[in-house]
Amino acid sequence: MNSIIEKFRNYYALVFIISIVISSTNYAQETKSLSNEELLNMSLEDLMNIPVITASDKLEDLLDAPANIYVLYGEQLRKRGYTSLQDLMADLPGVTWLNRYSAFNAQVIRGQYNSKRLTLMFDGMIYNPRNGFGVQWADRFPIEGVEKIEFIIGPYASLYGRNTFSGVLNVITKKGEKLKGGEVNFLYGKDNQLQSSVVAGNKIGEWDFYMSLFKNYSNKGVDLAEEYPEYYSKKNREKEIFEGNPVIIAEGVSSDMILPWDNNEVYFKVSHKSGLDFQLQYNHSDMPKIGAGFTPLYYVSSEDCKLTDKMLNGSLSYKYKLNEDLMLSSHFTYQNFDWLAKNIYVTGNHRWYTQKAETFMFNQKGRWQAADWNELFFNISVERVYEKDLITSTPNKPAWTKDNKHEVDYLNISVQDQIHLTKKLNLVVGLMYEKSDLYKDVFIPRFSGIYSFDNRNILKLIYSAGFLTPDPEVRVTQYDRNGAINLYGRTNMDPEYINSFDLNFTRLWNKNTSTILSIFYNQTNDFIQQVEDLSMPGIRTWKNIGTTSSYGFDFTINSKITKSLQSCFSYSFVDGSIHDLLIDNLLSEIDRLPTQAIHHFKFSICYTFWDDKLNLYLNDLFIGNRYTWEDEKINGYQFAVPDYKLAGYNIVDINLNTANKFSDKWRFSVGIRNLFNEDGFDPTYSDYSVSSYSPIRKRWWNIQIGYKF
Repeated sequence: MNSIIEKFRNYYALVFIISIVISSTNYAQETKSLSNEELLNMSLEDLMNIPVITASDKLEDLLDAPANIYVLYGEQLRKRGYTSLQDLMADLPGVTWLNRYSAFNAQVIRGQYNSKRLTLMFDGMIYNPRNGFGVQWADRFPIEGVEKIEFIIGPYASLYGRNTFSGVLNVITKKGEKLKGGEVNFLYGKDNQLQSSVVAGNKIGEWDFYMSLFKNYSNKGVDLAEEYPEYYSKKNREKEIFEGNPVIIAEGVSSDMILPWDNNEVYFKVSHKSGLDFQLQYNHSDMPKIGAGFTPLYYVSSEDCKLTDKMLNGSLSYKYKLNEDLMLSSHFTYQNFDWLAKNIYVTGNHRWYTQKAETFMFNQKGRWQAADWNELFFNISVERVYEKDLITSTPNKPAWTKDNKHEVDYLNISVQDQIHLTKKLNLVVGLMYEKSDLYKDVFIPRFSGIYSFDNRNILKLIYSAGFLTPDPEVRVTQYDRNGAINLYGRTNMDPEYINSFDLNFTRLWNKNTSTILSIFYNQTNDFIQQVEDLSMPGIRTWKNIGTTSSYGFDFTINSKITKSLQSCFSYSFVDGSIHDLLIDNLLSEIDRLPTQAIHHFKFSICYTFWDDKLNLYLNDLFIGNRYTWEDEKINGYQFAVPDYKLAGYNIVDINLNTANKFSDKWRFSVGIRNLFNEDGFDPTYSDYSVSSYSPIRKRWWNIQIGYKF
């Protein structure tokens, strides 16, 4: 396969050079930028016809996009007082955000759990680690730099490749031409949280520049022992049993569960009128390895328990036209990922987790307008990932050896055809093929049908699919806290594969009121879980063990009541099950079963008053009881946590911030999350063996100040 990839590399390098030389007409694809005044004056109907780019990798009207897609502009995010991307995710229909303070912040989207299943992009550049590992990313980007955010629910691997499983979140940053200067922002919040950002940009000649610096920091952390003293007491913890051994708490051990964190990010992009674009993004995060996602009775928190990850993403691309009907774009992407975690168990032993990956990828895209009614899109990419993976028990940081390094090659080919059968009926069909050194060949189809009854009633029938690669954690041998082998990695895993069906109906009742109903069914095959070997007690491994399914609907009402008053209400119902498990003598326990809240109610009001100088955003979010998916047909099977349920919660957030009309230069904001301090954490349940993280969001407040220059 290496020879094939080398041929593709050489061929496309030649195509890239020649096409730049011979192209007579250059092509730069842009998104429309709207001023604050334009957003305020636009009707809801106008907002629902804004151009989007993520659904088809081209500009098209929102209602015509072949996907279930939500769009929010940066000014709307600031009016709502969002301080991070996780505030945005928590408000979206069908999404449950889990744990503001955990080392592994994660979201559940229609039953699909874990941040590695959601593809995060910045201006079209994929952020996720290319080796399939998941990282926390919620508090790593300044809201002030966002022009708009496009969120697609569904697995669009046919466009964006592997690990596009539960959705796509594309953060589109501002253009320097619009900024013509910049903005400095400072935030101070509960638990000594400090957040600062600088966003700047300008246009110089035919070059457009944008840059942002971001820091999110706390030197205190969160001490849950203060809120649940009995649960975290030394006496209570010593009653617990961990892997057959009594838990022993040493004297003087800190009971802090969440330690201080420090997240830093730099992002830079430059674009030329000709279609040349360059992006560079670097993140460095230090945070506690111990979070509420781990059973607190099994671990202790100290400065010796930590997590550090570093991510460098770079992209160089060139968009151009060979003729009026054929548009091409060439992309070279580089990523360097370095992740290190260290646990100390209650017995004083250590376990190290390390992940390293370096990726080189080149892909060539093309869009051919075959006829007025037909447009063909294609993408061919070659990629090499250098991986280093190690999990070991030792007091000292492990040293790398040649045996730790793996080379993985990928070849990906995608074709998509958009056909306008009539003025009212639009079809999209596509197919993706991927060849990898890790697993068998993968084929991903795509189909969407869009029927416009008129300009106010749109029906979309959407089928999409995706796959999740076995991440490095399941492919290396792990050790328990005493140094003996406890968990075997496996190299012969198949990817998890999802089929998603979505029936989406949008109705514009008038210029300022709309409803959206989305009915969905998802089925995931070959999902990967940790299991126990009955023939060797205490020995566990990973396996593709069966199928999960989720189904439900989202119903959303958006209304612009007056120029100054807007409201949104959504209700989501999600249910699911596990079935078709491959039960044999080797399986006795499933680790980390999927969990899901069935009911979600979300209601928000945004009101601009005092002569449009002050914004009030009130948000109410209700998440129903969470429970473990089970299947009654599984006889004699021991679940890690039988009949697991976690109480629901209701959170009320309120935010006040000044509008630009108050001052051309200054912006002030005061916000309170979880106004009534609703308890979303039940400490009597262990969350080690289920995919549920808690607490969700304790009461938190912040003060922000911003200055434009």
